[in-house]
Amino acid sequence: MKMNEQMRIAVEGMDANLAARALKERLAKARTKDELTSIEDAAFFYAAKWKDHKERFLQIATDVSNKQLSPNAAGRKPEYDAREDARVFDLYQSYPERISIEDFREENGPIKNAYTLSELRKLIDRERKRRAGAIQKRRRSKGCQ
Repeated sequence: MKMNEQMRIAVEGMDANLAARALKERLAKARTKDELTSIEDAAFFYAAKWKDHKERFLQIATDVSNKQLSPNAAGRKPEYDAREDARVFDLYQSYPERISIEDFREENGPIKNAYTLSELRKLIDRERKRRAGAIQKRRRSKGCQ
């Protein structure tokens, strides 16, 4: 009977090591709040499941709560969002004088919090090109060149 108990403890230890390693890898690759929440939930689940390894999983949960996300990963999808691009571009164009993108970003707190400078430049440039292309397309369709 003692041998079975030792085998069970050994298997639990290997399973806990595997689960901890997997959670740490997921934590290193996490880019969104949803991923962090999922990892933290799993860490608490494993802490409750394996009492002997509780401290290890609670440490992983602490690491999850301390992880800082990059500005791009703050719950915003990295895909192109035409409506958001148009909104930000219109806001940029609404300034009476031509200001630089840097000054525009500094003067708008929500924009500053939502976008890095390089992301904002790309967004404005992409929308400018899209609108210029749409104008050319309309001119061609009307027969004007």
